[in-house]
Amino acid sequence: MSGLLENVRLVMLKGGDAVQYINSYWEKYPDDIHNHFPEDGYSTWNLLEKCIAANNSVLFKFILEGSHPLFHPMKRDCHIEGIVNGILRYGNLKFIEIYSDFLKDKWILLVQNFIHTHPYVILKPEISEYLNSINIKHTFFNKVGFWKPKHIPKFYEDVSFDVPKPQTSKVSQDIIDLIKKHEEDNPCYVDHYFGWSYCRLCDNDRNGDKEYYFVKNDVGYVWPEGYLHYLIEHNVHPPQDFIEFLKK
Repeated sequence: MSGLLENVRLVMLKGGDAVQYINSYWEKYPDDIHNHFPEDGYSTWNLLEKCIAANNSVLFKFILEGSHPLFHPMKRDCHIEGIVNGILRYGNLKFIEIYSDFLKDKWILLVQNFIHTHPYVILKPEISEYLNSINIKHTFFNKVGFWKPKHIPKFYEDVSFDVPKPQTSKVSQDIIDLIKKHEEDNPCYVDHYFGWSYCRLCDNDRNGDKEYYFVKNDVGYVWPEGYLHYLIEHNVHPPQDFIEFLKK
């Protein structure tokens, strides 16, 4: 990543005006600017992704308007698809409003392709509701057992995380067996990751590397492979609606 891109990211992290910073940089170093933003459009795409991660829709729109000589159009379809994916996974309705207006008819086609190729992606409730409102069917997955990490990235400090709450009473063996049966017999999808999850309550640093997805009657649930560890070793009781879902 170029030094300018890193500086813009830091300006956003500190709550500064990134648009003003870019304009002042352009005025100060007009001959140097295109070393940071080559005409292939890659750096423009890179910065748009940073805007989504930082929830900076103002700078996102500023870049897309294209009135600034700094930003070259994204010339590869993969760049555009990457922004669509980023907005649906990590953005919000404001980014959808901006980018759908920018892409016009192409927006719906790209969204349909994303959902077709990622049927079990976990999206925010508002994004799932938006997709259903434009007749693109998507199952919202309720998450169980995704706990607050020990170190939260700066961009996600405002995200609400659950924490495991041990109890004195043990989780019944029937519930444990029910979850095991689902994991072993009939998940509709299993996602694998390259790294291990770690337990938030003990020193177990290899607590699974999978996620299990289930859909029943258009209701979806997803939980990590290591969820059973919390139930068995730490007496963390699962929510009642999750148990009722499994019993259906």
